[in-house]
Amino acid sequence: MQQHVRATKQEDSEFNRALISLVLPIALQNLISAAVISANVVMLGKINQSAMSAVSLAAQVTFVLTIFYMGLATRAGILTAQYRGKRDVQAIQRVLSISCLLSIGISVFFFILSLFFPEILMRLFTSDSELIGYGTKFLRAVSFSYLVMGFSQMYFSVMKSMETHALVHG
Repeated sequence: MQQHVRATKQEDSEFNRALISLVLPIALQNLISAAVISANVVMLGKINQSAMSAVSLAAQVTFVLTIFYMGLATRAGILTAQYRGKRDVQAIQRVLSISCLLSIGISVFFFILSLFFPEILMRLFTSDSELIGYGTKFLRAVSFSYLVMGFSQMYFSVMKSMETHALVHG
């Protein structure tokens, strides 16, 4: 009986360590995202109301892009978890490759639109020329971040769905 209790405590301890190793990176990623949003709020608080409104409208483009990433990342995570259960490392690598290629394609599309045609994107949300002007500047500045967002989202999704060392050791 005492051995069973000792074994259960050891299993609980191992489970807790594994859980913490999974939760900490996710929590850190969310903390960084919240910090970026907070920094934006502080910076925007120092400018005029029109600029704040324009940035809010322009951020809708990033929101739409994020929805695409979330869909791809969810699908990649589900497939990765299934293949991890089968211990099929090659399939996991294919899932990561395909999801990264798709997300990079979407990222490049949004990058091109935001860098070269931001006025068109802004006109989807407003006809106010002042807001379009401010939003255009914002979209051009943020467009470069789109190039790495897709890859990082897919990579993190796959890594969250499995232990990282499974790719290395099989």
